[in-house]
Amino acid sequence: MALSDWQLHRFFGVFTWEDDPHRRGAIIVAPKWIAENLTRIEPTIPLLTPGGKPIRHITCHKRIASHLLAVFEDLRANNPESLIHTWDGCWVPRHMLWNPAKPLSAHSWGIAFDLNASRFPYGHRLQQDPGMVNAFARFGFEWGGNWRVPDAMHFEAVKILPAPPACHSEGERSPKAADDRGNLASCHPSPPAAPAPQKGRSK
Repeated sequence: MALSDWQLHRFFGVFTWEDDPHRRGAIIVAPKWIAENLTRIEPTIPLLTPGGKPIRHITCHKRIASHLLAVFEDLRANNPESLIHTWDGCWVPRHMLWNPAKPLSAHSWGIAFDLNASRFPYGHRLQQDPGMVNAFARFGFEWGGNWRVPDAMHFEAVKILPAPPACHSEGERSPKAADDRGNLASCHPSPPAAPAPQKGRSK
């Protein structure tokens, strides 16, 4: 089950925003929150954009960074990495379904990401590889394929877990333990300087 608004705000922060006048459904997030809460990681498995270009960096929330890297290591060790045909976006600040009348998407916090979007369109009850789905679940990421309105491309951080025993991002390998409120912990790499939103195709 996706996090409630209260949980989302408690664990990943509250930001001010305004609708993007140049892109329907997109939002502009306050730069201070971006600098304090987002980071860039280098994927340790080959990932491609929908256009076939290699993914060099992923912008995501600091508190899921080590967990995402840990999943990549797990996939590389067990070989389901080949099942990720496209990486379709993580931090995409916008409303759900790009509809300004709907609430903000979890992508706005950089805690959700889409995989293989062209093969698993929103609203269709299709099955991504169970081994890959289970790998993400072990590190706190829920798959959207079993939701009431299925979203089989979508994965989202939903469990508050301590940091994996080892993680790395841009040379850093010292995970931070979960704090006394039980928040997600991570390596906390250096925040990016004004990162550009990645393009996404789901909620």
